[in-house]
Amino acid sequence: MQNDITGKFYKRGKDYTCSLVLEKDSSFTFNIKVQDFNPQCEGRWQLLGRDTILLKCNEVKNILEALSTGYMAKRENKIEIINRNKLKYNQVILKRID
Repeated sequence: MQNDITGKFYKRGKDYTCSLVLEKDSSFTFNIKVQDFNPQCEGRWQLLGRDTILLKCNEVKNILEALSTGYMAKRENKIEIINRNKLKYNQVILKRID
């Protein structure tokens, strides 16, 4: 299942975009853009059971990065697997784009 879920996922809403890239080596890039706010993080992901992905953001080494608008304060996020082509983050459905 882990290799089946890798890929690029995206959602554009009225006033936001959300993107998630899951790599085969268990690394990821997660990005949310809302007007002047652009939190993002990179880290490692793992499957929790059959229907949940846990994203663990890398720790920030530079304090200025932690204070910027690009810092994602929540360092662990759970993503629900709807199916191979759709993931759910909070109430946002991300669709596979690759």
